[in-house]
Amino acid sequence: MNKVHRTFGNLVHHEAVTGQVVNSKVFGKIIWSGDFYCCRKEWKKQRFRKLASVIRRREMDNFVITIARQYGSGGRTVGEMLAKKLGIGYYDKDIIRMASEDSGIHETLFGRVDEYSSAKKPLFGKNGIYSGELISPQSKDFTSDENLFNYQAKIIRELAGKESCVIIGRCSNYILKDYPNVLRVFIHADWNFRMEKAAEKLSMSQKEIEKFLQKDDKRKDEYYRRFTGEEWKDATQYDLCLDSSKLGYEKCIEEIENQLKLLK
Repeated sequence: MNKVHRTFGNLVHHEAVTGQVVNSKVFGKIIWSGDFYCCRKEWKKQRFRKLASVIRRREMDNFVITIARQYGSGGRTVGEMLAKKLGIGYYDKDIIRMASEDSGIHETLFGRVDEYSSAKKPLFGKNGIYSGELISPQSKDFTSDENLFNYQAKIIRELAGKESCVIIGRCSNYILKDYPNVLRVFIHADWNFRMEKAAEKLSMSQKEIEKFLQKDDKRKDEYYRRFTGEEWKDATQYDLCLDSSKLGYEKCIEEIENQLKLLK
């Protein structure tokens, strides 16, 4: 094996010539590695690209299924059954607890955003679109609806980066829209099916249930529009839209699994 000696003033760099870089030294703004040299800035770029590539490959080992759903469509039930069948995590209101623990903000404040969100009060400037920037605890807006949503979004992104899971609602399809390892699902059903399923859970009259479903649809639509600037029931926001009243829960799960194979 040959030895090569490079002299830079009083500095001598010794390296083994083996066809691969064995050692690197920085001289001013130049990095010397074997017979190759480049600017420090370019070298950092190369290292960053390699690291980003490793992270992307790691993320692709995981997959995430987001499920948006109408009340009474059984979307939550489908999500629970799917997660159990695939042996992966299931996250719904757990995200509120996790965001509360991460931020130090009480859980009840996060629940307030879910329940009382209104499209009449945009929080993200002119466009009302989620940006992801967290507000400092020193700011008077630390417990604002904007920041509460951002902390939930932070938890959702972290989950997508570290494990396979099913995530219910919370605009997760929008938050993860640029992630290659995410399947975005919307589950809906016809009105009579929803009325029937809602009656199994709610102790209300038919008239009250009807008003409840209308109010819940409006709330979810406003919540989604407020934090994303998009329409909640717009099919282009999702990769797969399923009618559970026609397919049934088992068939919905089968369709999601088939679509998941294409994602992988």
